Amino acid sequence: GAVLDAVAGIADPWERLQVACEAHLDAILRDDDYAQVVVRVRPADAPSVSPRLIELRNQYEALFASIVDELPLAASTDRQVFRLMLMGALNWSQTWFRADGGSSPQKIARQFVALLRQGEEIAA
Repeated sequence: GAVLDAVAGIADPWERLQVACEAHLDAILRDDDYAQVVVRVRPADAPSVSPRLIELRNQYEALFASIVDELPLAASTDRQVFRLMLMGALNWSQTWFRADGGSSPQKIARQFVALLRQGEEIAA
C-alpha cells in the first residue's frame, strides 16, 4: 500500500514514522475509498467482508507497530499505547480537517510526529 511504499528505503526511524503518517493522512483526507473503508467501516457493520477487513486492518496495524518498534523510545514508554494514540489522532483528523484550512496532510503529520518526539525527548 501507500504507507509501505512511502517508507521503503528510509532508515531513520523517526523519518519513517513521519513519512508513514504523511501517507496515511494523505489517503484518508483525500477521500480514498480503500482508506475510508479500512478506517471507518467496522467489521460488524459488514459481516460479509468482515474476515477480509479484519485481515487488512491487522496487516496495516502490524506495519505501524513495526515502525513504532524501531523508534528510540524511553524504556518506560508503552509502545502499543503510543501507536494507538497516534493512530487515533491521525484518524480523528477526518473530523476536523478542512482542505481550505491552510494545512496539509504532510504538515499535520510533521506536527504530530514532532510533538511525539518532543515528548519522548523530555521523558528520556
